[in-house]
Amino acid sequence: MRLCPEVVEELERKNEELAMKESEIQALAHEVEEDKRKKSKLDTLLEKEPSIPPSCPREENVFFLTMEELIETVVRNHLYWDVQFLKDELDEFKKNSKFNTHSSREED
Repeated sequence: MRLCPEVVEELERKNEELAMKESEIQALAHEVEEDKRKKSKLDTLLEKEPSIPPSCPREENVFFLTMEELIETVVRNHLYWDVQFLKDELDEFKKNSKFNTHSSREED
């Protein structure tokens, strides 16, 4: 049995579309894996420094700190907010993600 040229062209076009979709899925899967690695790193950081105060240095009066202590305090607080921002971004991504397994189960 021989297929007409129009059908062959349509099948080839569909195959190309499928290949493009597969590559998109692989790229998204790679992004998800990268996000999982980032989340793991963030979780590790949060476990190491769970008690960092969000608004002020640990020491009561920064005027009596050595330069090294002051730099350490500033860096620690800055890192806290970086981690907090990334954690919030990750939570937002999870909430809006197409790969959210809970939402896909509910739709089925």
